[in-house]
Amino acid sequence: MSTPDCDGEPLLSRGASEATLVSRSVEVEAGSLGAFLRAPYSSEEESTETSFLWNGRGAGTVLAGRGDTATVVAEGNERFRKVDEAVDVLFSDVDTDTADGTPDGVRPRLFGGFSFHDAHEAAGVWSEFPSARFVLPRYQFASHGERHYLTVNGYGTDVDPDRLEEEAADFRASLARFEGNGTGKTPEILGVERKTRLPEWRQQVNEALRRIESGDIEKVVLSQSLNIRLGSRVDARWQALRLSEAYPDCYGFLFSPEGGPGFFGASPERLVSVEGREVETEATAGSIGRGECPDEDEELGSRLRNSEKDLHEHRLVAEDIVERLRPLSESVEAGETEMLRLENVQHLRTPVTARLRRTEDHTALSIAEALHPTPAVGGLPPKESLRTIRETEGFERGWYAAPVGWVDADGDGCFAVGIRSAVAEGSTVRPFAGAGIVGDSDPDEEWDEINLKYEPVLGLFGSEKGETVGAD
Repeated sequence: MSTPDCDGEPLLSRGASEATLVSRSVEVEAGSLGAFLRAPYSSEEESTETSFLWNGRGAGTVLAGRGDTATVVAEGNERFRKVDEAVDVLFSDVDTDTADGTPDGVRPRLFGGFSFHDAHEAAGVWSEFPSARFVLPRYQFASHGERHYLTVNGYGTDVDPDRLEEEAADFRASLARFEGNGTGKTPEILGVERKTRLPEWRQQVNEALRRIESGDIEKVVLSQSLNIRLGSRVDARWQALRLSEAYPDCYGFLFSPEGGPGFFGASPERLVSVEGREVETEATAGSIGRGECPDEDEELGSRLRNSEKDLHEHRLVAEDIVERLRPLSESVEAGETEMLRLENVQHLRTPVTARLRRTEDHTALSIAEALHPTPAVGGLPPKESLRTIRETEGFERGWYAAPVGWVDADGDGCFAVGIRSAVAEGSTVRPFAGAGIVGDSDPDEEWDEINLKYEPVLGLFGSEKGETVGAD
């Protein structure tokens, strides 16, 4: 396992420059992510392994990971670069068996994420979440189309490939015992505490509006959190899987270090995906609820498409993303703005594509650094809006609204923005939600929008759609 040195530089295990990453895969009949995440545990046993889940918005490979073969940790405002350098070392010598017909999508990847702020303190509920943490899992599960694979990874100077093959076969044999056993019990809600109450929220929004009027900022995203007390311990693995299945048009994710607190969510927003020189990202900003019938749904969507406030907020995000990509790319193109309709909310979304310059040596990590935070979760100008967030919000964002995803040996990867998310620890779940504040924002309307964005996580534990939580 790697640990940071005294200067925050990420280090892999001793002798990493001579180490080899060895990976062996077997095809499995059981296609259940639940079976992979559970075996060899029962629903009552607690795992002490790091767990990861990734479901890429209903398309492509579904991935999950367990255990730590290698870990990269980095701190500070150069955390993206430090992780990128460590990835180069880790993947410098790779021995895989993908040549036998196993799809490329099954090859080993590092999973993890970053903190929202550069100056992040890993404390409290975020104690296991430093500024950057990525793992190469011991066991990796991949659903690639209709086929499913189990991969076992080893890293070191004396890894035995035959032993990895035996371990993969043993694990495959254990999967059948856990197939179809459900996803564990769902605890009931005992109480919900608001970290920000309505009067305080109005003060925060009005302060942001004052700064906008004075010209200090053009937009800022202010966030809140809840504290949900449950009747029993919650397992973030199962809740992340349920949330991913309930919101297939989102990026389902989970990162739970060493069996500790689990950060999970179903994000409607992709920060970036990189494959070779091709970049895909999107502007997602502007929100409204869903209707109870098709006519009401369309009326609400029309209201959003014609909302001057929402269109202004959306343009700020789209234009900023294009401008950040332009210096790195041969070409950048913003597509037509469209409606993204989810189970409980509608958004304006504009796809953005780019082709990176041949002379630039960019990876998914470096492009994620260039884009984070987008104005959809931060604001404009970036420096001043981040200062406003620090001075106004009453909690530590941690990994909320920050990049979470994966990267492979080629530097390709995909990162979602960690929104519609929560941290689960013991019998407590803490969901987060935010709203973009521009010049004509109304504090009470933004309050209603935030309540709408809590619904995906609250719904896991029996809260009805539109149900008011906590006291104002």
